[in-house]
Amino acid sequence: MSLSLVPPTDYSKLQRICAPLDNHLAVAAILAGETPAQVYVDDVASPTVALLLPWNGHRVFLAGATNDQRLIADIRELLRAARSSPSSLRNPSDFLIYYVPSTWEANLAVLCQGMETTPAMRQYYTLAHAPPDWQRLLPATWQLRRVDAGLLAEHELKYLPELIEEVHAEAPSREDFLAHKFGYCLQEDQTLIGWCLSEYNHADRCEVGIATAPEYRRRGGAFILASALIAHALEVRITHIGWHCWSRNTASSLLAQKLGGSLAAEYPVRLCRFS
Repeated sequence: MSLSLVPPTDYSKLQRICAPLDNHLAVAAILAGETPAQVYVDDVASPTVALLLPWNGHRVFLAGATNDQRLIADIRELLRAARSSPSSLRNPSDFLIYYVPSTWEANLAVLCQGMETTPAMRQYYTLAHAPPDWQRLLPATWQLRRVDAGLLAEHELKYLPELIEEVHAEAPSREDFLAHKFGYCLQEDQTLIGWCLSEYNHADRCEVGIATAPEYRRRGGAFILASALIAHALEVRITHIGWHCWSRNTASSLLAQKLGGSLAAEYPVRLCRFS
């Protein structure tokens, strides 16, 4: 195989070819050694192609460029091997390939041979300000709580398992989340209405993950949660807040806009599964 695993000490060599993926904070967090991943390149000394496989297994980042069909086939086989590993078998088999269209679109047919693939579009918004007076929207029966160790230990809360699953989806451990990230939830009685968590915190940047319990949707909870997270992020000097969503997810797009978000990019991805 023409790809080599890169030791973390050499991640700095990938900054240039990974720069076009800057909207994806996971890439910066990986290169900074803050997010566990396997990183492969064609040439450690002078890389032209990089494949980043975050620990969670549900996304893949392709950086650089190549028209070498053998190298593209090697990337495909490495992906197949990664999806066949014991750790990946505990995760959903679907995964997303993130790439730069100008350098990879023409080669996706070869790269995705043997996979079931679906093209899709996603949007990236940037958030810079908390909406004014958002606290006044909090209903009297709802409680806004910080996601901390105490809350995660309250096993009687409805939807706590879903919240914990969300924590583990983008943080390698509960301890990592509590030490380096933050979030808020809304609670009514013993039910978690929803939650909003920071993701891939790196330097002055973070991204946003948000979810609302089905019976509480369209009641303003997501707006309150996101506003609380943005306000806290600004308090701790995080000034670049990213919001990714599916382009077809009108509710998420409209919420980002309501929060004052600016559409920074719309980009293609491939949802993949090996047959």
